[in-house]
Amino acid sequence: MPDKKIAVVGVGNVLMGDDGVGPAAIEELKKAGAEDKADLINAGKAFHAVVFDLEKYEKVIIIDAVKGKGSPGTLYHFDLAELRDKDRIDSAGVSVHELSVLKTLLFQEMYQDKFKNVVFIGIQPAKVTWTEGLSDTLKKAMPTLVQTVLKEICR
Repeated sequence: MPDKKIAVVGVGNVLMGDDGVGPAAIEELKKAGAEDKADLINAGKAFHAVVFDLEKYEKVIIIDAVKGKGSPGTLYHFDLAELRDKDRIDSAGVSVHELSVLKTLLFQEMYQDKFKNVVFIGIQPAKVTWTEGLSDTLKKAMPTLVQTVLKEICR
């Protein structure tokens, strides 16, 4: 059993600009002291490699870049039930990765009904291209993203 009941997982490729928002958010959460309340996991671009370990937690919060219809920096907040809703997925998109976080979670769940309390917090990227570091837009949105995650940890 993990030391903490909550895991926060940052997903994304730090070499692809704003796609690295998940790992960047994990670093900011560490600075904010969130490690006292949750296990912070930088999954990078290998969410599929950590998904099996997440079933041990009572709550899992996933942070990732999201293809949506909003402007860059827009936050999206879903639970797993909402993510399963096809209309919601089509209207807001769910991941900028080839093997999306949603598909990985649903694949895992087909075999074991373990994910009861999954929260997905996404942010619309401004620039996903071969470059290191976040765009100015996402840097400005990071405090709001971090505060949203901290509130979710305390729920």
